Amino acid sequence: AQGVSGLGLGEGKLSLKGLSVEKDGKIFGFKELEIHSDASEKEGFFAVNLKANVESFIQNSQNIGKFDMTFNVDHIDAKALKNVNDLVKKVRSECKPNYDALFQAAQPIFAKGVNATLKNADIELFDGKAHGEMKANLPSLTAAEVQDPKLALLKLEIDGKANFTEKLISAVAKIMLEKNAQGQPIDPQLQAQVVAQMLEKPLSQGLIAKAADGYTSNFQVRQGKPIVNGKALN
Repeated sequence: AQGVSGLGLGEGKLSLKGLSVEKDGKIFGFKELEIHSDASEKEGFFAVNLKANVESFIQNSQNIGKFDMTFNVDHIDAKALKNVNDLVKKVRSECKPNYDALFQAAQPIFAKGVNATLKNADIELFDGKAHGEMKANLPSLTAAEVQDPKLALLKLEIDGKANFTEKLISAVAKIMLEKNAQGQPIDPQLQAQVVAQMLEKPLSQGLIAKAADGYTSNFQVRQGKPIVNGKALN
């Protein structure tokens, strides 16, 4: 189906049964990747919802984790987006692409504002877990702000948070150590030292904070300035 703008609407699905690669004598891969999309158009604005999940990550035939994500973008000027899509197709076939025309076509999208939401991004690996979510809002812009990206960025607002368990960092540390272990068992004390080293700098800089079940981080962008756990970054 097509909307008034000519953009394709409706649901779509992409599936991949699995994929695996072999490295250093180990087989890594995944099973059952699915991506669902749902596009709609209302009152001249386009929106799309995306859901992606991996049923299982595999290491040497062992299930070591999974992944799930939900993402949404809305309030996109539908006619302007259609123009951009048409120009992108044209640019791909040109020897000397006119990127200025592409920028001009995209301006109405930013002029009317765009919203984006990462509802969730969840990953599990080796009994460790990580979660992230984020909202971004670019309100309508003036003509001057559309022409100057620096002015536009001052109006962009982002709010997000992320958390992860110590088991996840420990698993990453083990993978790093196994690269040079030549098949020998990993020393738990050495693994703990690597975990501490990985966490030391972001903890001291306030980029992450200790939580009951791991570590967490809250971040914002206001007037072009990033703020992490309530502290403005230089």
